[in-house]
This record gives sequence, structure tokens and C-alpha cells, in this order.
Amino acid sequence: MKKLYIIFLYAIIFVSITIIPAVARNKFKTEPPILNENSASLQSGKGFLAELKGDYKSAIEYFSNAIELNPQDAISYHERGLCYYYLNNYPNALKDFDKTISLNPSDIDAFGNRSLTKMQLGDYEGAIKDIDEILKLYPDYPKALKQKEMILEKMKNK
Repeated sequence: MKKLYIIFLYAIIFVSITIIPAVARNKFKTEPPILNENSASLQSGKGFLAELKGDYKSAIEYFSNAIELNPQDAISYHERGLCYYYLNNYPNALKDFDKTISLNPSDIDAFGNRSLTKMQLGDYEGAIKDIDEILKLYPDYPKALKQKEMILEKMKNK
């Protein structure tokens, strides 16, 4: 057993002295890749950063750029929809959540956010339908159950 331990220890020392420095030297000889300013992923990333800072207008611009570069980017539609929602621009938020769902019909977050948007627009029946879509996939999803309860309460007090 002691012999095996010594062999293992020598192997670790050998790797740390010879192999790791060689890999590190080769790794840093190359230039880092230059990010293309016109890439959809870079625009989307800038949108996320702006959204995190609460700069929703800039985020919308970045997500719009990402969508222009990649019209199939469901995530950028969803995030832009959230930014519109935060700015109380419910019609545009609704359009983006619709597009998100058309591109990714199993996106339960998009259904939930579209439901909230419909509720803000007074479309309580549509809001309930969206929550029911989530509950078809996840019958005990607490967030959806709570949201449905909230919508039903608003319908009652309408």
C-alpha cells in the first residue's frame, strides 16, 4: 500500500512539474478570440446586463438587436417582453411573450409572464388559460397555483 502511495505521489509531482506548465505556456501563446460586436449572443448578453441594472430601455434595444441578428432567439424575445412589462408597455410585452411561446411552446415562464400581462390588460380568462397550460405540464407547480388564485380573486373583485 505504501508503495502505491509513493508511486501516486511521484505521478502528481511529475504532472505538476512537467505537464501543467507546458499546457499553460501553450494556452497563453494564443490571442483571445475577438468578440464580434454584431453577434446575437453578445447583444443578448449586453441586454441581460442592462436588464439587471434596471436599464430596461437599453435592454430592449440590445435584445432587439439580438432578435434582428437571430430571429429564432426565443430567450431574447422573452427577456425583451419582460423589459416591456417592467415599463408597463403591456401590448409589446404580450407580443414578445406570444412569439416566445410560438418558438418554444414548453416555456412555462413565458406562459406565466404572458398570463400576468393579460391580467394587466384585463383579459382574465386569457390569463387563466395560460396558467392552465402550465398546470397541464406541472399540476402541482406552486407558482402557477398561486398565480391562478390571484387571477381568480381579481376576477371576483372586478
